[in-house]
Amino acid sequence: MFTTLRLFSVTGLRNRLFSSSSSFLQASCNASVSEDGKKLKLLCDGELERRYHGVWLRHNCRCPECFPAYSQQNIVHHSHLVDLKLTNAKVEGDNIRVEWKSITGNHSCDFGIDWLRNYDYTTPGIHEERRKKETPLITESLPISDYHEVISSNEGYYEWMKQINFYGMSLLQNVPIVDKQEMIKFFARIGEPQPHAYKLVFDVISMKGATDAAYSEGELILHMDQCHMESPPGIQVFFCLKFDECIEGGESILVDSYPVLEELRKKHPKQFEVLTRVPYTVYRVHDSLDNLDSPVSFKYSSPHIVLDAYNRVSGFNWAPNNHYPLLVKEEDAEEYYEAFVLLSTMLEESPLKIIHRLKPGEALCINNHRVLHGRNGFKSNGGTRHLQGLYYNIDFFGSKFRVLAKQLNKEDPVKLLFNRSCVA
Repeated sequence: MFTTLRLFSVTGLRNRLFSSSSSFLQASCNASVSEDGKKLKLLCDGELERRYHGVWLRHNCRCPECFPAYSQQNIVHHSHLVDLKLTNAKVEGDNIRVEWKSITGNHSCDFGIDWLRNYDYTTPGIHEERRKKETPLITESLPISDYHEVISSNEGYYEWMKQINFYGMSLLQNVPIVDKQEMIKFFARIGEPQPHAYKLVFDVISMKGATDAAYSEGELILHMDQCHMESPPGIQVFFCLKFDECIEGGESILVDSYPVLEELRKKHPKQFEVLTRVPYTVYRVHDSLDNLDSPVSFKYSSPHIVLDAYNRVSGFNWAPNNHYPLLVKEEDAEEYYEAFVLLSTMLEESPLKIIHRLKPGEALCINNHRVLHGRNGFKSNGGTRHLQGLYYNIDFFGSKFRVLAKQLNKEDPVKLLFNRSCVA
């Protein structure tokens, strides 16, 4: 079972720019070289002219000498790009034969016309359209997947991965209660397990003298995990083993930071700018606890909001429960706290906040770079609330999702992962 969601942000694409390769090749095309020898011009019937710099083409040469099939790596030395000039371009079937000369000599390559279209970078609006494709989707309800559908087919597996990528979250139901090694093995479908300061699989259960607020019965304010690391875990899994009926409270809380940050940018641009500029520090120190395998001392500092080259939010970190004393310029201190309090309030009051009481056999999977999580305080009343948690690397998640989409011939565009990359 995969839930149907009400979407708040759905972006369309222009068919002219992103149609299939087969339709591309039906058009008649002409190629020419600019008078100064610096650009290739490609004009196909019914389409706008595309232009490619000679140096770009040489650097991306697809001949076996420059791009070996066995490695799929670009091995063009930078010396081939010096004093370079295009000398000829000719359409030959589905390809364009391109010739250059440079200080290292002459060279030629056949570029597929469909390949050139796919990597077009000069058509007006092309970059905006690509960025629209990568825009995350937003939901007011928790997307749901079923364990048996995920393991029974690649289609079910893809839909589960898609929920996590598109919406930043997915609730996987009917997961069998297994030992920790089997749990790690199953969830490795979404990435590679990511080590952190403590045990690879950690038990979230209330205890006296807890080393973390998560292991108490108290409220957990909205946060992201492991923000004291340069590369915080990307995908976080909360697997419910036990949640007795007698327990009052303890519901999990999720807030998608993406729409809240965009609202902050629109309505409070000054405070948004402050949080992209003023650094805060997250720390995690345990240096004298007997129940730890080894002492830890982490410290990491950066602004809360990271923007990419296109001014999009490409990264966000939020760990108010692990704030280090703010060490900034005097004139930034009050502006920072004004912005921090404002964003904290907007996150807590988000109309898209999701509250869910986990049941045994349910696994909550979230993008820890995008979705904040918290918990209502609870009273055990003699019962047990026991979750197991583990982390998976966001880059391996993205890789597995792209590979799976390609294998299934899916055209759904991958959405931003919030891993500080300019591309999804």
